[in-house]
Formats: sequence, C-alpha cells, structure tokens
Amino acid sequence: MGWQNLEVADALDSIAATGDAKARTADIAKVTRILHEELPLNPIVWYQHTISIASGLKGVIIDPLQRSYNLSELFWGE
Repeated sequence: MGWQNLEVADALDSIAATGDAKARTADIAKVTRILHEELPLNPIVWYQHTISIASGLKGVIIDPLQRSYNLSELFWGE
C-alpha cells in the first residue's frame, strides 16, 4: 500500500532479534503507538459469520477463518 515507517521497521528488527520479553517491551509499544497514530491499515473490528443448516445434517464445520463449508464432509444423519 506504499506505507513506510523506518522507526517501525527498526523496532520490528529489534523485536525479531531477541526472545527476551523485557527487551522487546519498549519496541512493541513503539510499533503499537505508531500503527495507532498513522493507521496504515483499516482495522476490522467486527464480523458476523452466519449459516443455517437442516437439523438432520451432520458433519457441519463452521470455521470463521475460512471461506470453505467443507461440503464434501456433510452427510444426512439417521
């Protein structure tokens, strides 16, 4: 999208370079603050995933992170 911020890039490099939570805290806060101030993304704050199924249908999988209803796994129960 063309958004660039050198402070964020440097902070992310520092975060990736260590597993020490104390050392990462300030950089994580910096990235969070900059993202909040500059809003380079449009945050998705709400999403409703709705389906309806027949009561005799079995094998229904509802996965809100996917766009597949796994139709090959459905079957009519007895």
